[in-house]
Amino acid sequence: MLIEDSFLRKLAFKLWLSMLLLMLLVGCEPHVEISFDEKPPSFKFTGNGTLPFFVMLDLGDEKSTEVSDTVLWKIVPNSAKAGTVPLGPITYGVVPEGWTQTVPAQGSPPALVEGRVYHAGGPEMEMPEGVVKLKIAGGRVLRN
Repeated sequence: MLIEDSFLRKLAFKLWLSMLLLMLLVGCEPHVEISFDEKPPSFKFTGNGTLPFFVMLDLGDEKSTEVSDTVLWKIVPNSAKAGTVPLGPITYGVVPEGWTQTVPAQGSPPALVEGRVYHAGGPEMEMPEGVVKLKIAGGRVLRN
């Protein structure tokens, strides 16, 4: 009886400790959300975490079934501090202070055009709400 009691207490303590660690891990997970303004599109990131890069992809014509993933513009922070969320605004084609443009290697990215779908944001797997699909319609930037 005494052995069972000791075993059950140890098991309960281990279970309690495991639950505590799990709650701490879930609570510390980055949560980043993106929002944007029109003309030229500028993006803000809220929440907590670090944005390791910002990318704008051309996904292709909105009426086509073929999907492209051409990188139009990519910037990376020079330090973790520069990529710390909250962050922004990041305006398409304008490299923020503390960041470096990697695509295109030189010059400005191409203009966004009507009828195409774009993907903007950070790493989708790490921060699913830190990306947005958008399009240009009637001269306005709209969520797609």
